[in-house]
Amino acid sequence: MEGTALLIVLLGLAIGSFLNAAIYRLDQIDTLLTERSRCPRCKKKLSWWELVPVISYLLLRGKCYGCKKPISIQYPLVEITTALFFYLTYVYFGLAMHAAFVAFIGCLLLITAFYDLNRLLVPYETLVPAIVVGASYWITRALLNGTSGGTDGVNLLITYALGALVGGLALGALVLMGRRKWMGEGDVVVAVAMGIFVGFPAIIVALFSAFVLGAFVSMILLAFKSATMKDAIPFAPFLVLGTFIALFFAEPIISWYMTFTF
Repeated sequence: MEGTALLIVLLGLAIGSFLNAAIYRLDQIDTLLTERSRCPRCKKKLSWWELVPVISYLLLRGKCYGCKKPISIQYPLVEITTALFFYLTYVYFGLAMHAAFVAFIGCLLLITAFYDLNRLLVPYETLVPAIVVGASYWITRALLNGTSGGTDGVNLLITYALGALVGGLALGALVLMGRRKWMGEGDVVVAVAMGIFVGFPAIIVALFSAFVLGAFVSMILLAFKSATMKDAIPFAPFLVLGTFIALFFAEPIISWYMTFTF
């Protein structure tokens, strides 16, 4: 791995460690930068060597140094996922302003996914900034492109506005049809953020991927009796995963589908 890519991966691991803190302390967001992390069980303040991404988890064998209680596998999972996401962002977009935008929105979506996984609740604290920043970014890009005298700016706005509209309407319709039993309003907001992030027609790939993955995982959980038909399964993680699939692979997927269909 080249030096720049390695630095990007290490940055992703470090950011992932911060995202872990944000996921668990989102309702106490003001303490993120003012208080050190603690063990959620014994409340012991963690030393620096207990906070090294992934490595600390391995050295501690997945247990708190103080109380010896298990540490959630979510900690290294978030760190590794963030590092992989940062690496793919670098590979696809390089070191550019757009890559910074992608990384920022991606981090907000990762917090959303894991927060929903833990609490069966979609956090508006991450989604509202994602929508506002996303909309502001594309409007700014459109205005800058428009100064060249072409229609690129208008097309850009249409692409991402349509993505948000399709995402919101698609999940909004399902919420109404299911009378809020299948999913909640929070998932609709996630879909709007997805659409602003990846645009149209990539939002279709994102939603399709999310539903396929959600159905697949649900069938596995049912088969192994880890869940029943009455259990609520968080959908935001699948929506976010579908978004990442669309972000990096929508174009080849759509090209393959068009070739296969026509």
